[in-house]
Amino acid sequence: QLQDMSMANDLLNARVADLISDLEEVMHERDAQQQDNLALKEQICELERRNAALRQELEAAQSKGDDDANLHLDVVVGLGGTSRQVVTSPSSTVADLKHELEAALGIPVRAQRLCCNTTQLDGDRTVLECVLPRATINLVKVDPRPQIFA
Repeated sequence: QLQDMSMANDLLNARVADLISDLEEVMHERDAQQQDNLALKEQICELERRNAALRQELEAAQSKGDDDANLHLDVVVGLGGTSRQVVTSPSSTVADLKHELEAALGIPVRAQRLCCNTTQLDGDRTVLECVLPRATINLVKVDPRPQIFA
């Protein structure tokens, strides 16, 4: 009976050691996630500071009554493609910008998809309504032909 109790005690000790090891692993993963979260929070704070500075710059230009203050936009063609700076008027529409890009890059308007962050830019909205000054716009070239699905 003493031998059975000793074996049970050994099994219990082994199980406790396994649980402690699992707990240490979970705590390590949690610490790593907390570090990742901290890094993401710092990135968000930096983006918010840049956003606030750009909005102040925009408000300053608007308060001067300078409606034609130019917007400087970086247009990235394709995924990880070349970047090109475009200067346009805040009153230009997205359609106007597409025509400017067609003239500059030779990509037909109907083959252009413009995105800023996760938003596709379309319609008669002005560029100023869609993007902040010095924003990056992604231009994706698509096949302009209609797709037929079977």
